[in-house]
This record gives sequence, structure tokens and C-alpha cells, in this order.
Amino acid sequence: MNPVPGVTRHTLHRGAMAAAGLLLGLMSAAASAGTALGKRPFAPALRSANAAPAASVAVASGLRNVVSASGNVYLSTDGVGSNAPGAQLRVDKRSAASTVRSAHLLVASAGFSQHLPDDGDLLLGGAPVDIDEATRVDTRVFAVNARADVTAIVKPLVDAAAPGLISLPVVETRPELIDGSILAVVFDDPAVADGTVLLYFGSHSAGDNRIDVNLVDPIGPDVADRGAEFTIGIAFSAQDSSDQSQSTVIDVNAITMTRLAGGQDDGALELGALLTVGGIGDSPDVPGLISGCTLGARCDDERYALEQAMAVNSRNIGIRFNNESADDNILFASFASRGTRAVSLVERLTATPASQTLDVRQNAEVAVQLETSVDDRRAGRRVDLAVLNGNVVTPPFGTTDADGRVRFAVPCLAAGRSFVEARVVGLNSLLLRSPPIQITCNALATRLTAEPSRLSLGSGLRQLYRARLETLAPLLPESGELLRVFDRDGQRLCIAITDDDGVGECVSDLPPLQTLLLGGFRVEFEGSAELLPASASGRRGLLLAPR
Repeated sequence: MNPVPGVTRHTLHRGAMAAAGLLLGLMSAAASAGTALGKRPFAPALRSANAAPAASVAVASGLRNVVSASGNVYLSTDGVGSNAPGAQLRVDKRSAASTVRSAHLLVASAGFSQHLPDDGDLLLGGAPVDIDEATRVDTRVFAVNARADVTAIVKPLVDAAAPGLISLPVVETRPELIDGSILAVVFDDPAVADGTVLLYFGSHSAGDNRIDVNLVDPIGPDVADRGAEFTIGIAFSAQDSSDQSQSTVIDVNAITMTRLAGGQDDGALELGALLTVGGIGDSPDVPGLISGCTLGARCDDERYALEQAMAVNSRNIGIRFNNESADDNILFASFASRGTRAVSLVERLTATPASQTLDVRQNAEVAVQLETSVDDRRAGRRVDLAVLNGNVVTPPFGTTDADGRVRFAVPCLAAGRSFVEARVVGLNSLLLRSPPIQITCNALATRLTAEPSRLSLGSGLRQLYRARLETLAPLLPESGELLRVFDRDGQRLCIAITDDDGVGECVSDLPPLQTLLLGGFRVEFEGSAELLPASASGRRGLLLAPR
């Protein structure tokens, strides 16, 4: 399939987030080409990076385990991204005894389209696909991911077919709005070894994303008849032989499997066709362990045999993945074990409320919740708060109770906006982070009152100025603050520091008689990290200041 004229590798990949305007121009070019072919014109609406996701769409929070199947099971996965009217999704049926337990279609709308996948967008095997609206998830590239249970469509077709690769036609009714789709089929087969299939879906979070799995029996490079595979599905990712910087790094138990996950292996170098997923036709060899695999060659197909990277036989597998280029859409992952069953270990850390606003000298109340599928890992865990940016001071660490909860009081010491996250050491010694929360601290309003000036006989006849600085809510004196006194022409006369009663006083030379009789003065407080500025006007007087 030929790329749209004018679309280059760099346009598709590095411009994905930073050059949104250029992408929209390219999409318009694609729309023009589509119109010539009788397709629906494509006119996406670009939203700002701070815009909220569309209605009825969940905010991106990582991939979650949505399917768990154990027994004599195996998994078949395939994906396709295309701007053509139709394409093929394949299913690998290993034997005549294989029957479909469940089938799932994972869909990604095109990057920056904001399109919500819906009923009627796709036909599979000639049947319309019903998208589960509750599954729709917002992404970091202004697309939306969704999934559908297509067992009712796939099972009768595949169960009746002969063993081997079975092709199911998939039609995108609006291909310019869909990056591609992934078909994951879980099979029962009495001839395969006992194992577990775990499917994950969602939208990757910024920074590290984690999947943790616990095995009944250990696996490793020296363990026969037992093993596991991990696959990942990525949309809106483009690579070619000269540039693979749009990529994702994957670590397993702190061993780097690959830094090159991504690209358009199952699609094309075209907007609306950018998709890759590990599955049929892909090798489970680990690119990071292949001698001679360089950035100049495309050698990653998103399918990984985990036992190759297990330095020590282990029952716990911690998979960490991070889209370092920050412009891909990771929507799917799978884990399949053979010869041993597995359980998805869930550990999730959240902090609430997501945002709060209060005055300085108050405490922001932060509630942290540790969720885990292993009951005995909830209690007694150390949780720290970390300031990502801003100027709040975090309290000492806390310890979770029996329900995995801990509360913090974060003092607001200065005005400004801060972002804070909770942290705890999770499974496999990986650091578990909560989504950041925002704490906004407002400076306190102040009131400045100036008394009439008086004559001072301290060291010659001089003029004494006196003013009081207070906060309004609550009404309290402010000590140690700098006040400046100016005449009506803006010339500074003297500087005062407030005492414990909020009073500051200073003296200046006696002005000329005419100025003394007619002129006033002004006191200024410029504000501080805690207090808003204030000013007050006063009049000069001829009364003698008390000794």
C-alpha cells in the first residue's frame, strides 16, 4: 500500500505530539485522497493537551487485566491497520480439537482524531461489531481505544474450520478514523499443556507501566516444558529502517528485553494504518538479546519469550514498559504461560483528591489507597509522598492499614501550584507510583492601616511613621514583614519591620513646612510567599510622638 504523498517518517513519528498542526495538515491531505476514492472526508478537531477527554470516555490509567483463562488453553493474536476498505485478521487454530473459548477485538481510533469507536465502525466476518461503550479509554495521542467481545462472531466460524490459519475479513467503514484492530482468541485444546492466558487492555500511562504475574511453578532458560510469552499492541507508532526513535522499552524482572517495541508491522506507514502487535508470523526471540540488532534494522515484532530473559528461575514476573518517545498508543498486552498456571497480580496506587485548593498555613489532606490482589500485601507498606514540582513540603512517610489506606497532611507553606505523587515499592522491587495530584495554595489577603505621622524628638526634630499589617481571614498580626514608606511624589522616606503586633514604624527627616501641612504619605507591603500585597495612605500631623 502506498503512503499518502508528502507523508514522511518524521511527520508520522516525531511530529505526533509536538507538531500537531503539521499532522492535521497531513490528515487533510489524506482526507482529500479519501474523498477522491469516495470515502468520507476526514476533519478531526484538535483539542489542547489540557482538554478533558470526550464524554463517556475513561481517563488513561494504564493497562488492566480484562480476561483471565486457565486450563488447557492457548492464545492466538493478530492485528491489522489499513486505509483500504477491507483487510484480513488471522486466527491460528492448532488442531481439529481446538475450540474457541472467547474472542476479543481491541480497536484504536486514529491519533489526534478524538474519534470514539462505536457500533458500525467495524465488520468482522461479515457481521457488525458491537463496541462496548463502557470500555472506551482516552489516550495520550488524542485517540480513543475500545474493545468488543466478538466470541459470538468468531466461534462458529473458527470451530467449524479446518486447523491452520483462518482469515476473517475485517472492514473499517471509516478507515481514516481507525488506526487498526487486534483480534485475540483464547482456545481450549486438550492436547496443549496446562497454562493461563491473561489479556490486558486500556491506554498506557506516562512513565512506567507495570504488569505483574505470579506463577504456580517457576520458569527459566533451564526449565523444560514450562515457559511464558508476552505480547504488546501499539497504535500510532511509525518506524523505518533509518529511524526507530519512536519506541517503547520493555523490562522483565529488571532485565531489558527490548528498547525497540513499536512501528507499523501490522499496518502501513500511513496515518490511519499505524499498528503493530505480537502474534501470528512473529518470532518470540528477544531483540535485546540478539547479537547485531541495531537501530538501523527493524528487528522487533512485539512478541517475547520471557524465559530467555529470566536470570533466575522465578515464580514472580514483573513486566515494565515505558513509551520513551511519549507519542505512541499502547492499548493491548497479553501473557500466556505453558506448563504452569498464572495469576495476574494487581497492585495499584491512587491518591485523592485529584486536585484541591486551600490557603497557605492550611494542610492539604491526601488519602492514598493501595489496591492489590494479594491480601497480605496491603497492610504495613511504607508509602512516601514526592513533590514532582512546586513548593509544598511533604510529611514523613506513612504506613498502610489493613485496607491498604494511609492519610497525609501536606502543609501549604507558600503560594503556588504543586504536583505530588505517592510512591511505594511494589512487586519485584519495582517502584509503584500514583497518578499525580495537584495542590494549589493561595496567599492570604492582608490589610494595611497607617496612623497619622507624628513629630519625633529622638535625634533632632524628625517625622515618625507607623502602620499595622494584618491578615483578613483570620484577622491576625503579621510580624517580620517589610514595609516601605513613600511621600506623595513617590520618594521613599524610610523602611519598617513589623513586630509581634504587626506594627512597623520608622522615621525620616522633617519635610518642608508646606509639605508637612499639605502632603500625605503612602505605606506599601509588596507581599510574600504567604501574603498578598497591600497599601495604605496616611496624613502627616504636627502632634508630638509620645516618648
